This record gives sequence, C-alpha cells and structure tokens, in this order.
Amino acid sequence: MRGVKKVVEAGLCLGCGLCKSISGCDMILDTNGFYRPDFKKIDRVSSQRLSKLCPSINVINNQKNNTEIWGHVETVSNAWATDASIRRTSSSGGVTSALAIYLLESGCVEGVLHVGVAEGEFLYNRLCVSRNRIDVLKHNASRYAPAAMFTDFLAVLKQYPNDRFVIIGKPCDIAAVRNLQRENPKIREQIPYCLGIFCAGMPSYNATNDVLSVFGRKDNPVLLKYRGDGWPGYFQAKYADGTLWKMTYNESWGRILGRKLGFRCKICPDGIGMLADIASGDAWHTKDGYPDFTESDGRNFCSSNPQQLIVGVLSGDVVV
Repeated sequence: MRGVKKVVEAGLCLGCGLCKSISGCDMILDTNGFYRPDFKKIDRVSSQRLSKLCPSINVINNQKNNTEIWGHVETVSNAWATDASIRRTSSSGGVTSALAIYLLESGCVEGVLHVGVAEGEFLYNRLCVSRNRIDVLKHNASRYAPAAMFTDFLAVLKQYPNDRFVIIGKPCDIAAVRNLQRENPKIREQIPYCLGIFCAGMPSYNATNDVLSVFGRKDNPVLLKYRGDGWPGYFQAKYADGTLWKMTYNESWGRILGRKLGFRCKICPDGIGMLADIASGDAWHTKDGYPDFTESDGRNFCSSNPQQLIVGVLSGDVVV
C-alpha cells in the first residue's frame, strides 16, 4: 500500500484511473484540477499488481534494435489523411482517425478505444468505444484536459471478450496497455493495435477554465473544442445563445494550457509514443527556427514501429 501511495504523494500520479480498475478505489478531482486515486482500503495483492502496472512508474521498452535516444523506429514520415474532411476536423493531419476508421472498415478490429467528451458535458472526458466512422470522428481531435480512461478499461474488455480493439492514447496510456499485455496475453489479442499521439503534457481542468475566463462569460459553453477545423485550429467555445468565442492555439496552449501541467508530465521519459505501433504528432512548419502556427492544411509527423498500417489511407512524403 505504501508503494502505491508514494506515487501520489510524490506528485507522480497521471490520474489514468488504472487504480480504480484494479483495486476499486475512487478517482477524485483534486483542487488543482487533476484526477487522483482515493485509497480507503487496498489489499496487498492489488497493491503489488499496481506497482508493476502503473504507467507513472513503469514505462518499459523491451524491443530490440533500439536507437540510443528514440527507441525502436522502423519508419519516419510526414503523413496525412487522404480524406479531406478527416484531415480538416482533426488536430493536425488526421492520421490516427484515418487509421482507426481503416481498421474498423477493413474488419481488423471491432472497436476503437479512445478519449472523448462525456455525454452531456462540455469539459469532462471519458473512455469511448467507437464502432463506426461517425463515432470515431465524433471523438477525434485533441482534448487538452485529464481523462481517467482506464477506470472502466478492464470492464470493457471483459464485457466484449471476443472483440478486437485499436486503442488511441497518449504515450503514458500506451505504456499502461503494454504493461497489461505483458501481464495478460489475452489483452494483447484483444488490443492488437496501439496508436499513439505525441504529448507535451496534460493540462488540468483548471487550465481550461482559465482559458474560458478570458471570454468573460458567466455561463458554461455547450460545446468546447481545443483544436481542429484547420491546422492548428482554434480553441473554440460555443454558447447556448449561439455565440462562438475563439482563441488561437498559440494563445490557448502557449500562454495558458501548457503552463498548468502535472509534475509527472514535466519529467516524462516518453513524449513521442515509443511503445505505440504508430505514433503521430504535429509536423509544424517553421519560420526563423520556430514553429509557424499560421493556419494551413494539417500534416502529421509519424513514426512507425513493428506494425505497418498506413498503406492506402495516408498521403505524405513517405507512405509506409
């Protein structure tokens, strides 16, 4: 028990919710706007299991032929979805959404596990199970706020034991899945594909509220988007009266969201998804050595590991 609590006390908790799946503890939202486990009671077996599976302390790359810095990479390329609508609505080039839809429609998987906004909410995130193109696109684009996506993760796998899934997640989410797969080979069969997204840290819910406060509204929006509808796209908040408030990516992320990250994110050993089959991030244009955030057509910087999935659904400098 002490070992698990030390993770939280040291500020290393990612708030992923795996603790709840394994031990049944509560996940609470602390005053800083992050999810944390509330251990009222935990048995020794669950505590020992969490110590091995927790992605806050276990990010294990056991693949061979690693490069010294970047890990095992088969191919690196710029890429984007050939479907213009997917490319437009996604955070950048739409790679993960396009791949997920391809895997569904080709029959490689029966579902997509990814993060989306909770039903009836504008702010809070949850684990979503998408079964078709419409559902995938309903939950695409970045959610720059906490998501305890593993609170119901094991329950979903148990509920659908014969289904195969592709998971889309941050590097730490993929680390959690890999830890679970090492413990239980059945989970590797159920999740044969892992798609990662580059991550520079997870802002708190408080950070989102700080952005919204700039608009000077006292009511909550009915719709909130952090990215998308262009590249990099705008932070957008739509209200019940029909008004739409916008803020540039440089203002929302650069000045507010990116300054309220959890401590564990600041010492992350893997921001580029080394453990994913394919990981993608923003392939920024540059100006004078700095990213150029001028709106343009999105493109992803992609690295692929053992699985080769991009054929037929992406365009770019290199097609894998």
